[in-house]
Amino acid sequence: MDKHLMRVHSITKAATGTTEGTIQPTINSKVPIGSARDRKEDTTITEYLIKCVLPPAHVETAGFIHLQERQVPWYSVKSAATYRRRILVMYVCLQYLLTEFVFCLFSKTQKGSMSFNGWSSPQRKGLHVVTYLWLSLITKSILTVILDFMSVLPGDGVGDRFGDALFQLTVLFKIESKIVATCTDNGADAIKAQKRLGHNLQVALNYNALPLSHQLRPLPSSAILLWLFVAQKYYMTALFSTAKTMHGKAYEPPCEDSTTCWTSTDTMCVGGIKRQKAFDATVFSHWETLELYKISQSDWMNLKDVSSWLSVPAEYTTFIGGQLYPTMSMASLVFQDLISHCNEGLDSDSPVISKVSECMRDKFIAYAEIMDSHVARIAKLLDPTLRKGGAADPEFLIDRSLVQTVMEEH
Repeated sequence: MDKHLMRVHSITKAATGTTEGTIQPTINSKVPIGSARDRKEDTTITEYLIKCVLPPAHVETAGFIHLQERQVPWYSVKSAATYRRRILVMYVCLQYLLTEFVFCLFSKTQKGSMSFNGWSSPQRKGLHVVTYLWLSLITKSILTVILDFMSVLPGDGVGDRFGDALFQLTVLFKIESKIVATCTDNGADAIKAQKRLGHNLQVALNYNALPLSHQLRPLPSSAILLWLFVAQKYYMTALFSTAKTMHGKAYEPPCEDSTTCWTSTDTMCVGGIKRQKAFDATVFSHWETLELYKISQSDWMNLKDVSSWLSVPAEYTTFIGGQLYPTMSMASLVFQDLISHCNEGLDSDSPVISKVSECMRDKFIAYAEIMDSHVARIAKLLDPTLRKGGAADPEFLIDRSLVQTVMEEH
């Protein structure tokens, strides 16, 4: 690891650990708009960023441990062989590559957009990675740089803290006046961070932003914003491809914990529907370049149906997530309602809704069966929110009999 840090990242080992050397401006990519090389180039860069990580045993060297303790003192894992620990090595190295590189690249003729995601749960200890995209109006190329934030503490409020950190970075790099728009993935913390960043930029620059579209001021061409989103899709596709090759799952590294959530997906669908006219007008104005991204009227209608159907599970998850102590009885009732909702969706004319309803219903039925186990029924009996009828409720008496039987057996 020490040799790798010195050779590739100009970080040399001192007597007590590592010291920061010169910064290497190498992490960037140029993606010509409309080029067939887009995905190939992004995949190559992504594979380098992931595969350059050395075998797990190297993270136990004194140099790396010292560097980790200084940069992310709260981060710890039980096993050095975990994939997440190897990803941490990559992010620690990336921190030394970016400052001077970003300083020398921005000019008055370039417009940019930020996209970000990362680990915000306590188990992943607040590692965040930011992809900054900007368009060179001279070369007509999309440029990319990856920024990482390891000083943002995880836990409640991480979205706001991350948004403040992003704003401080834009001020440090003197690029706050050059940001045309901010875009993010559909994670809840990322959405909060985007809103916080947008608010800070509005206050600092006195712009009347449009919060629904995340625009900070009128674009010189609406195609620029769409091109930035297209470039981000290429980048995400490369990450998905690499993740699937490495561990058989098409999750985006390092966020390999779960698939998309209902609430954030519903938010993304609603946002897309509100921008229907803007998307259609942009594609029509730049037909030769954006023909593949045209959305038909039937597709828009299908998206509206999907969004309407998603609103029910989204509302439930938001409600449950807002409870400090979600009870067993509350979860049981929610599962029953969601099963009924999925049964109604089976007859939908939308193939998306009918297919998803079937898959979700099977999962909810399995969960509901768990909720009817002996242990769960005892927990529900002890939950005062379930039985409004109290001791006179027939189901209460049945559960009471079950508890007595279990107590006698144990």
